[in-house]
Amino acid sequence: MALALLTVSPAMAQLVDDEIIVTARRVSETLLEAPVAVTALSEAQIENLGIQSVDDIARHTAGFSFSNAFGRTTERPVIRGAANILAGVQFGVEAGAAYFVDGVYYSGDLQALDIRNVERVEVVKGPQSALYGRNTYSGAINFITKRPSSSGTEGSFEAIVAEDDEYQVYGRISQSLIEDVWGFSLSGRYYEYGGDSAWKNAADNGRQMGEEQSLNLNATMDVNFSESTTAIFRLGYADDEDSARPFRLIGAEQNNCSPGYRSGAYYDPNLNPLPPFLPPPPFAGIFPNTVTTDSNFQYFCGELSQFEDLDPAQDINGTPFLGVERQMVFGTALFEHQFDSGWDLTMSAGYRKQDLLTGSDSDHQVGGINFVAISPFFSIPTDNAFLNTTDTGEVEDISLEARLSTDPAKRVRASVGGYYYDQTNEGQSGALSRRTADDRLGLAPSNTLTIENKAVFGTLDFDMSDALTVSLEGRYQEETKGRQEFGGATTAAYDQSVTFDDFVYKAILSYDISDDFSTYGSYARGVKPGGVNGSIGVASGDEFYEPENVDAFELGLKGRFLDNGRFTLSGYLNDISQYQLTTPVAAIAGGNVNSVATNQGNAEIMGLEFEGSYDLSDYLRVGGSYAWTDAEFTSGCDDFQFTLNSGGYLIAAFDRTNPPTTGTIRGSANPTVPTYDPDGLFTGNLSCDISGNKVPLTSEHQVSLYTQANFPITDSMNGFINADFTHESSKFIQVHNLMETGATNILSGQIGVTYDNIRLEIFGRNLTDERTPPAATRWFDLLEGFNTISSQIPGATSIDRNVTGPRSTFLSYRRGRQIGARIQVDF
Repeated sequence: MALALLTVSPAMAQLVDDEIIVTARRVSETLLEAPVAVTALSEAQIENLGIQSVDDIARHTAGFSFSNAFGRTTERPVIRGAANILAGVQFGVEAGAAYFVDGVYYSGDLQALDIRNVERVEVVKGPQSALYGRNTYSGAINFITKRPSSSGTEGSFEAIVAEDDEYQVYGRISQSLIEDVWGFSLSGRYYEYGGDSAWKNAADNGRQMGEEQSLNLNATMDVNFSESTTAIFRLGYADDEDSARPFRLIGAEQNNCSPGYRSGAYYDPNLNPLPPFLPPPPFAGIFPNTVTTDSNFQYFCGELSQFEDLDPAQDINGTPFLGVERQMVFGTALFEHQFDSGWDLTMSAGYRKQDLLTGSDSDHQVGGINFVAISPFFSIPTDNAFLNTTDTGEVEDISLEARLSTDPAKRVRASVGGYYYDQTNEGQSGALSRRTADDRLGLAPSNTLTIENKAVFGTLDFDMSDALTVSLEGRYQEETKGRQEFGGATTAAYDQSVTFDDFVYKAILSYDISDDFSTYGSYARGVKPGGVNGSIGVASGDEFYEPENVDAFELGLKGRFLDNGRFTLSGYLNDISQYQLTTPVAAIAGGNVNSVATNQGNAEIMGLEFEGSYDLSDYLRVGGSYAWTDAEFTSGCDDFQFTLNSGGYLIAAFDRTNPPTTGTIRGSANPTVPTYDPDGLFTGNLSCDISGNKVPLTSEHQVSLYTQANFPITDSMNGFINADFTHESSKFIQVHNLMETGATNILSGQIGVTYDNIRLEIFGRNLTDERTPPAATRWFDLLEGFNTISSQIPGATSIDRNVTGPRSTFLSYRRGRQIGARIQVDF
């Protein structure tokens, strides 16, 4: 028999006598006994809930929210409200919730994962830094793939057809070459999606957007060298090709709150900002037919769902490439040996190599900002956009872990281990002006980014009695992040790294009240890595940012009720210090406007989570979950909060390690009264304080309800009807708490029959046709113009005259209703 800890790696689950077994703490326990908050989705639940993506998993997991902001890239999973605006956008800024595949750390995007090759998914909630390692500050999501057959031959075939030209074909075959000793499996999936019928490109004559295509190939070999030694080897390949992703800017003309000078009224794309006796600069007089506004509102307040029917826009002439192309190889090796003494040695290794190409026209609207300067005082239109993002990244990472554990049957149990992780990301940027016949993207070196993490860890468990157990976990880690910037040259113009040492830990006290009920309490210290902002942060004094820390307290109760019911209930309080916020900084010439990560706030997050199910009969099950998350800043000073409050002024530099509640005006002779206020828009409000504001990208309420009916029709045929409903309350998109997505309500279901080894079903996804934006990003309206409040006027430099124009936002889009059919044949 394969060894338990290798068969069930961290947070895996399997159905045993209708009881879920998890190893979230590296030991086998039932879900109701494990003193940790964990949601486990079995293969049957994945099928019955129609789960296709990480977003679907989040909808059915209490306390897990997922913001699909950039198509099938740049994922930002949020567990228990610990969100970060820049996570996945800026290298090194991390979400704090990490992915694992077969227990091996995985730092890439997983939306294109072949879910049909997954046997179980487990979401472990709360800080797991001591046991799981880097970037598990708020939790861990583990995907466990299917293992080969231990006896004979087995396999499956599946086909899906759905609206919007969606087609999927999946096949898997598994063969035991030597029974219970050596087996292998091969699987493949082809997926094609024609894009939502509502996603027509307003900037390209209504061309279809959001098309997706994936090819996944996987191979697994399982070898039992002896009764005490087992190894599993897995290798996967993925190839993804997506067309232009559906984004759309909500222009500054829609702004409706916070009057001030950083508004459309003070930008004019065709205005000469220089004194009349000087010739106009290259930016003047070259914007044809742009939409402008005379409104002096600086921001939009309200729900963005009102714009859900607006057509997306990506200008094909604005960047060398639109869409996503990704090729990836990912492999793991797991080894376990059990000694005669009962001690256990486990080792794991992971390797990932990814080539990623992404591109978007980053003004996200109809109209061009295209020019080339012939001289300091003359420019002509061209197809080379001012703002575009075409980037490639060649990522290679490895991870190694070894762990030695004592006999799990003993009253006192312990483990020690070591961990190593290394990642290198070599990036290039494309430009229309550099394109040649041999180089369609016009690529030039942009940066090389590195991460190295080394750690030692250990656990200690002591059964004080048959019912009471004390558990301790600890990890010491050293992480180094490096950043080289080339700016198109072959020699780095910037080369810096930073190293952080951390000791994280966890203590758990668990008690078995009876055979049916257990309770626990825990305290954990977690850490989210710091990093390097790079040269763009040097001028503002933000070259580096520190780790974010959390002190987490949790109480839980688990049990069975009325014979057929099960529930888990947990409550928690997380005290977060040095919260990593996003701070806008000046643009680098020829590139994109950027933000940097800064530690300038603290937060407190508390919440309650419930999950449960009840079997009303042998044929009918009902279940659901609820999460209440109160994520609130307790302190923090935000630069743009000051601009909004003051009427459009810039805040003077302040100590980010001890942020004030009020700021002073930058560059003004009187730091509390502006020198320049031509239209009387100064409000007198110099507050930059965000305390009391909600943490963005997280929902206060999440609800999931489902019913599953499986009933006999004949001796060889069963019928089934499944339905599920999820609700997620509105999310704020930034710390200002002015702009929000709107609530999301999704109803889905399946109806069908199973006959011997065949399953036929009709399914409906998002039957409510919910179109609320899954995410939005604070942005800027470039077509309103460049920096048109003249710097020649004394005191005007105190005003936020950012070259990118007034603030706006851009939306990502949610798939609408889909009806489809599925056939599955097992053999």
